[in-house]
Amino acid sequence: MTGDVRARTALADPKEIAARMARLSRRERQVMELALAGRANREIAAQLGISPRTVEVFKARMMEKMRARGLSDLARMVASPRAGS
Repeated sequence: MTGDVRARTALADPKEIAARMARLSRRERQVMELALAGRANREIAAQLGISPRTVEVFKARMMEKMRARGLSDLARMVASPRAGS
C-alpha cells in the first residue's frame, strides 16, 4: 500500500479521526474551529488574544497531529460521521 493510499484510508476511518482530535490541545482545537470557519491568522490571533505567529505555530501542530495536508482535508475529517464523538 502506498503512502497516499494509506493516508486516504486513515482519512476515512472515523475512529482514527476521533483519536487524532482527542490529541489536540484546547488552543489547537480553538484555532482549528476558527480556521475552518474561514478566519485569517490575524483574525484568529485577535480573537484569541495571541500573536499571528503563535496562531501559525498552533495551526502547524494541529495539522500535523490531524495528518491533514490542508484545510480541505481537515474539513473532510471534521465533517466525517462520528469524528467528533
